[in-house]
Amino acid sequence: MKIGKGYNSVAIYFGELWLKGRNKNFFVDTLCRNIKDRLAGLKYGDFDLWRDRIIIHVNEEDEIGPIIERLRYVFGISWFAPALVVGNSIPEIIEGAKHILGRGDRIRLECHRSYKLLEYRSSDVVSEFLRRSGDLGFELDKNSEDVLFISITISSAILHRHRVAGLGGLPIGTSGRAVVLLSGGIDSPVAAFYAMRRGFDVVYLHVHGYDDPHTAMASKMHELAGQLAKYSGKTRIYYAPFHIFQMAAMGSGPRYELVLFKRFIYMLSEKMADEMNIDAIVTGESLGQVASQTVSNLSSAQGGVRHLIFRPLIGFDKNEIIEMARRIGTYDISIKQYRDVCSIKARNPAVKTDPIFIKRAFDSAGMKIALEKTYAAMAVADINGPGGASEGAKA
Repeated sequence: MKIGKGYNSVAIYFGELWLKGRNKNFFVDTLCRNIKDRLAGLKYGDFDLWRDRIIIHVNEEDEIGPIIERLRYVFGISWFAPALVVGNSIPEIIEGAKHILGRGDRIRLECHRSYKLLEYRSSDVVSEFLRRSGDLGFELDKNSEDVLFISITISSAILHRHRVAGLGGLPIGTSGRAVVLLSGGIDSPVAAFYAMRRGFDVVYLHVHGYDDPHTAMASKMHELAGQLAKYSGKTRIYYAPFHIFQMAAMGSGPRYELVLFKRFIYMLSEKMADEMNIDAIVTGESLGQVASQTVSNLSSAQGGVRHLIFRPLIGFDKNEIIEMARRIGTYDISIKQYRDVCSIKARNPAVKTDPIFIKRAFDSAGMKIALEKTYAAMAVADINGPGGASEGAKA
């Protein structure tokens, strides 16, 4: 977006959060904290809160561009815009408009006076603009698609033209913590995005097929988590080895390996949740997309799991998921070649299983011991946001 001259702030509107009643302050405070975290390293001045908006004042105009770019990745924002904050008298508002508009601009005015005790109305502001139309330096046109928005508060007026749509949703952290089962495919990163959009603070669990976790850390998985960290800020990805499950499952029927593996990673993520104060589990499953995602197999796999399992993509078809992956920047990473253990190939896999049978097969294969060994062998890597660079990894 091309940013014009004359602005001295960025206006951020948070829409849905205004409807939270007595809990509003919790949501707004969390959003403010998330914005400040995301703007770390950038220069800006005071940070003001007024009703349904946040105003970030800047000391230099060239500080606005980097701020705008970072705000594109913050959940909980309805929209934002470069803005000019001036005094709330009508002459100051008109001079402010002249400051950010120029010859050749054809502008439609939209004026809103949120503080109703002022001595003038919104219509009075528009009338004064019309009266002075000959010396404004720009043209007023009630049919123009280019709008100058004027929002008048108790102490100031906020002028802006170019609204940028935010991600909406809820600020990260307002819905608790979730572990996202992150594969090397297209679906699970999109599920992570939607989980964050509804307020989950996420960490990732990835089951890898390499002998050394550092090989997995050097793969596209770290890049994928880094892209998602643009939305979440700093996060973690846990790398769990696949071979321990694989050895335990050797005596089980190959038709049931997919369901057993799904149950295994559910239980592994539940152990993480118990140990790390995590509230929920998020997966990229879509109903009926593959054999392990039938209603019967999902039910068998999740039997005994105490934590809520969220499946944001349950009603999506593959084209919808791909489209969203492109939008959030994960698609090109997801399609890179990778040894993905979640793509286990089984001849004639079972599409309908009995939960009691699967539990017995799971227990008889010694999966509880395999879980403990896998959990002990996990490696962890910290991912920085918003750029997604690695902060370090340890086994």
